[in-house]
Amino acid sequence: MVLIHIWTDGACSAASRNGGWAAIIEQDTGIERLSGASYNTTNNRMEYTAIVKALEWLYLKVSPETHIVVHTDSKLVVGHVMEGHRVKKNADLVDKVKNWVQFESTPHVTIEWHPRNSNDMLSWCDKQAKYEKETLDSRGPRKLVSRVYP
Repeated sequence: MVLIHIWTDGACSAASRNGGWAAIIEQDTGIERLSGASYNTTNNRMEYTAIVKALEWLYLKVSPETHIVVHTDSKLVVGHVMEGHRVKKNADLVDKVKNWVQFESTPHVTIEWHPRNSNDMLSWCDKQAKYEKETLDSRGPRKLVSRVYP
């Protein structure tokens, strides 16, 4: 069994509604860092976007036997996806993540909660998500931008 870890975070400014997200994908071939930003969003939407973007980037590159563990500091995400809590907003993204978690025929995905900045991976994601939201205005009017860092 191949084990891959994904570390994620999202951030959003209540005043501007600019948001950022970041993810680190840690696998035996190395580490990939992804991040991006969006206008007119929420913090919870950015938390889910980080997970969705990382899983989309990774998903077709792994075998069905792969186990993917997503690490997040969002108790809301864990509650929605792993514990079946009622979803009021962002159902489109919640459903995408739930589909990855629930179907055993695909690579197995689980989500684990960790305290904010409890390790270097989550700290990088936190700082990068904040950077993305803070610099969104200077990058011009794009709905969603994504980057891969070497």
